[in-house]
Amino acid sequence: MNYEDVDKEILPLLKKFPSLTFSRRGTVAVLRLLMPLLAKKSKLPVGIETSDHKVAQTFVRVY
Repeated sequence: MNYEDVDKEILPLLKKFPSLTFSRRGTVAVLRLLMPLLAKKSKLPVGIETSDHKVAQTFVRVY
């Protein structure tokens, strides 16, 4: 993280946070958990439809 871009007032608090590292596998697992939650909260504009498809080992949403 580039600490030069952080507001000087919150820099001491930010430095107290533990350093987190994610493996690629861990990052994918977290995204798989969060994406459905985030997708359900978003509202599509009127007239936009979606369809979900499984392609190989992945799911794809077409708008």
